[in-house]
Amino acid sequence: MVRWGSQFLLFNENNEMKTQHYTDMQFSQHASQRAQQRAIDPLVISEIIRHGERIYKQGIIFHFMPKNSLRLFYHRTDQKQIEDVVVITSHDGTVITAYRNQHAVKSIKRI
Repeated sequence: MVRWGSQFLLFNENNEMKTQHYTDMQFSQHASQRAQQRAIDPLVISEIIRHGERIYKQGIIFHFMPKNSLRLFYHRTDQKQIEDVVVITSHDGTVITAYRNQHAVKSIKRI
């Protein structure tokens, strides 16, 4: 397992910036390697897990950030990093993998 401590900038409804700090994210070796290969920042992964929506399927949890939440709470530069990223975790919270898919929600619901 790989543990990450991180922070991320968020914007509230009034466009005021606030910083979130996250610690103790657990990544499998596979997730760590794939996130690096796919240029998905651990900060983005933790943000999606903490604030995104979840779909429970096949004994795992799919996390993603809905587009309406992106537009409301994130600066445009952060939106591009977070958009279309899917994070898969086990029920104990360990990150299994992360990937990008524009049609992720449709694909997940079809499984």
